[in-house]
Amino acid sequence: MKVLALNGSPRMKASSTYHMLQPLLEGMEAAGAETELIHIRKLDLEACIGCYTCWVRTPGECIHKDKDSMVGAMESYNTADLVIFGTPLYHFSMSGIMKTFIDRTLPRIEPWLIPHPDIPATTFHPECFHKPNKMMLVSPCGFPEFWHFDSLVATFKQMARMERFEYLGEILRPGAEALSRRSLQSLFTSYYEQLHQAGEQLIRDNEISEETQAELCKDLFPGGKQAFYDMSAAYWTQQMDRFKVPDDMRHTVPILADDLDSTPFAPAGSDVDLGVVRVGRRYLVPNEYMLNVMMGMFNPQAIPGLRATVQFTFSPPKLALSGIEGIADFDFGSANWYMNINDGTCSLHAGRTALPTLSITTPYEVWFDIGMGTLNAESAFDNGKYDANGSITLLEQFPQIFQYPQPGDDDKVDPELEMIMLGMPTAFNAKAADEMDATIQFVLGGAGGGMYYQRIQNGECTAQRGTALNPDLTINAPAKVWLAISKGEIDGQQAFMEAKYRATGDMNIMLKMGELFKTL
Repeated sequence: MKVLALNGSPRMKASSTYHMLQPLLEGMEAAGAETELIHIRKLDLEACIGCYTCWVRTPGECIHKDKDSMVGAMESYNTADLVIFGTPLYHFSMSGIMKTFIDRTLPRIEPWLIPHPDIPATTFHPECFHKPNKMMLVSPCGFPEFWHFDSLVATFKQMARMERFEYLGEILRPGAEALSRRSLQSLFTSYYEQLHQAGEQLIRDNEISEETQAELCKDLFPGGKQAFYDMSAAYWTQQMDRFKVPDDMRHTVPILADDLDSTPFAPAGSDVDLGVVRVGRRYLVPNEYMLNVMMGMFNPQAIPGLRATVQFTFSPPKLALSGIEGIADFDFGSANWYMNINDGTCSLHAGRTALPTLSITTPYEVWFDIGMGTLNAESAFDNGKYDANGSITLLEQFPQIFQYPQPGDDDKVDPELEMIMLGMPTAFNAKAADEMDATIQFVLGGAGGGMYYQRIQNGECTAQRGTALNPDLTINAPAKVWLAISKGEIDGQQAFMEAKYRATGDMNIMLKMGELFKTL
């Protein structure tokens, strides 16, 4: 069987359409088909001007035949057995260049009006050239819902019905913009495998199995629409950052949602009751818990032989004085805590110590934001957001000693890292998880880093920003190292053996990371 695929995306190989067509065609080749892929943009097509020269003056030949590459494309089209129309969804229809291609197939038919051979009481134009017997549609779109494709599918079904194609169906992919991102390709390994399988089945069985169709229709980003919105926001933020778009130009209409850019610190519905209070999408946790999270970032190799004591004194957050129900009674615990760092170990104690090496007095929310990587500790100190006395040199060494996330360019988490971490459930292998019930915490330090956790339960995986309560496995890594692992630039196991990142907790989960997530 000869298969012709038409890529109607102006972005050609940089498009989601291409990344869907490529594994589909590879699957067809594996089943014995001969395939050809044409990028319509490369044809540089002139638009049909409705002159009917191809009908009356030079039958079968277009007036533009010497101006572009349509003649060669039509030879491929007329000799194919199956044509795959691949087009992104543009304004609920096909792309402009795909429509131009279809319009330019007019020389294939003759002007005479005759009864349709298959449809009663319907008029038809006779065909003067052989055409593919079969056709199908492949289309991605940016919206997350399938119904946006309704008008596009109806158009191609009508075309198949009127032009006497056997319509083999469609492969539609909502929420597909991330498929075009080169750095995220490893997230979609499972989806591409399903497309490959669909290609084999189409050639072998003339249809896609119900099981494969069901897999192809699953959400590309598990975790619901909010996870998808978060991924999308990270992507478009990255694009605007590239062109240095001012903040006041990024939202030209109001976004009617509460605290869209707030970051939750602990998950809702936790089975560990720490008296967590939720405010919008943000969580309050006791002072002790916040410092324990910080201790988990301690890097014993940062400064060999370091001996120091750090005193913390927290003032209640402004929210506690706001009168919002539940906050005024929230128990933050003791306001005074100190950390002892002693030659590679770090311990936390309640109360005050007599002779601290460094004393930090800070509002609760300031240190919270520093720990979450949304506020730079050094600039916050310089701007007077908290006080420090004693060894300021030690304070300057905090990013190395504790490896907490730090804001990157423009005081933001690296958008590429954000997309990868929130997209990890896409690469989740439910078969490898079996009956696993676990939470994996990622603390990604350094510039542009952040905190994320993956929740695995009942054969599903969801991703969230922030820290989880009592994670089963915690991975502490420099953001740039984990980004390179996720993109396949360095081997994750080898990086772990070389101590480029650390893991604490259930090491059995750590050993299965490569099976659980096909990106690693």
